[in-house]
Amino acid sequence: MASIQSTMLLEESCAVFEAIDNKLESVATSVKEAFNIEKIIGLSDQMVQTSARLNLMNDGMQTTKELQDMIFRSAQSSGTAYQTTADRVAGLSSNVRDVFNSTAETVDFAELVSKQFAIAGASTEDTNSAFSKLTQSLSSGVMRGDELNSIFAEAPNMIQTIADYLSVPVDTLNDMAAGGQLTAEIVKNAMISATDDINNKFNSMPMTWEQVGNTIKNQGLMAIQPILEKFSEIANNPSFQEFAAGIVYAISNIASVIGWVLGLAIPVANAICDNWSDIEPIIVGVAGAFAAFKLLILGCK
Repeated sequence: MASIQSTMLLEESCAVFEAIDNKLESVATSVKEAFNIEKIIGLSDQMVQTSARLNLMNDGMQTTKELQDMIFRSAQSSGTAYQTTADRVAGLSSNVRDVFNSTAETVDFAELVSKQFAIAGASTEDTNSAFSKLTQSLSSGVMRGDELNSIFAEAPNMIQTIADYLSVPVDTLNDMAAGGQLTAEIVKNAMISATDDINNKFNSMPMTWEQVGNTIKNQGLMAIQPILEKFSEIANNPSFQEFAAGIVYAISNIASVIGWVLGLAIPVANAICDNWSDIEPIIVGVAGAFAAFKLLILGCK
């Protein structure tokens, strides 16, 4: 009886240890993924490029770091990925610079539009597409019928906001768009004037898992930003660039040596192929003699 109990206890212990081992292996895999050098380098490049774009569009009312923090807060508020928010702000600033009074207003507008799409239930893919068309239309100075219809399909509430701002029925907006009356200034002012209403509606809605995931990723991105900056510093360090140049030079030399060896080998290979009819009987004879010698040796043992 004691033997059976001991066996059962041993099996239970093994099962527990196996479960712990699986958990630790899972954690180790997650840590390995988190510290994947290739991914970190790619993320570092992305953040450096984004920072450079933000630096170019910054109106000087804040530092680039302060602008990054502003975009981060906007992304957290709308449940949007930091990179997506930064791209939208940079796109608006590059193409519609004259419409906005400041970089801060550009960030506010991008956040409000993102929330409008979220309230309407548009997917991230559809939102990105419609946002791109909105930016294009604003860059031309007026919103035309095609852009209006595209936005209406994904966020009819945004079109309603514009109609409310102008105190006109929604049905009349198409005619106004056709006549070039829906200017970029009107669209911007309509969104900004509805800030409280948009925020109240957005905050009354439950967060989606995608939004929760974006806020967590954004926090993590900001936490490792100093590490990403260090990777960028390494890449732009003159000593590292000299080291990289040395590696390229070494690889070039190795390639030259390999090419030289192959240059010698190819004529030999061609000679063997061309004279195979003469070489084959010799090789077969040598192989037969070696086999006979091996049999003789085995017979003497």
